[in-house]
Amino acid sequence: MSTLYVIARYLGIALALNFWAFNANISMSPATCVAVDEFENWGAFVFTIIGEAIMSLRIYAMYMRSKIILAILVTCILGRIGVGIAVAVVIFGPDSGINATEWILSGIHVCGPSVNTASPLPLAWDITGVTINFLLFFLAIGRFIKHALEMRRMLHRWKVNDLMKVLVKDSIIYFFLNLVATIILMISVWGRPNDGTYFALITAYTQNEASVLIPRLVISFRENYSQDEQLGVNSAKGAIRSEKMEFKARGTDDHEMQSTVADRAQLSSVPLEEEIR
Repeated sequence: MSTLYVIARYLGIALALNFWAFNANISMSPATCVAVDEFENWGAFVFTIIGEAIMSLRIYAMYMRSKIILAILVTCILGRIGVGIAVAVVIFGPDSGINATEWILSGIHVCGPSVNTASPLPLAWDITGVTINFLLFFLAIGRFIKHALEMRRMLHRWKVNDLMKVLVKDSIIYFFLNLVATIILMISVWGRPNDGTYFALITAYTQNEASVLIPRLVISFRENYSQDEQLGVNSAKGAIRSEKMEFKARGTDDHEMQSTVADRAQLSSVPLEEEIR
């Protein structure tokens, strides 16, 4: 997990800078323009796969290392990699006919790469992206509902504050935002909006959103389970622990939900008197 985090963190920064250079008012030769575009596409491909792998590991942990979930996620990611490689060969291969032209519009230098190959594979890549992100979001929602129902059975009522704790712990917001960004990017590319300002804003958001969201997901995951290291879990090697939602009610009417890893011995050793106090 740590290795994936480092790659996602710094590759995301590099892609953001590359995106800025590609769209800035900078004069560049056609060869440089093609090189910048190739780095953007190859880098985005690697970053996307790493991001989906990180989110898949999160789902794998949420489902207590289920082999069925692991098989489904691995199959989806391998299929995604296959489609991505096919797209790269079509767009950047020897028969793609990729070229670039520098346009000067109202004194602004615009790099315009183009590919002479018409293929449905880029659309297939975007469709698989929406599909796998919807699957991850659906699985995360399923776990959130399970944990919320467990809380309801233990506390015999709904509490908004406790529901928000479960929502944050299960990283639902990250999966939702990533799904929304994927859909928006697909619409901006294939919908071909006539409003240039809208297209520029949406593209800037979708190009830079993942470089912030994915590393933050890893940080949130490590913060929630940092105490696992005290129990002998080697998080640096990407070890994933099973998790279990545990709810405890106070002796008074003011019930409190606590979400924790099942085998945290230090929590179970706290006397009941201190918890009530």
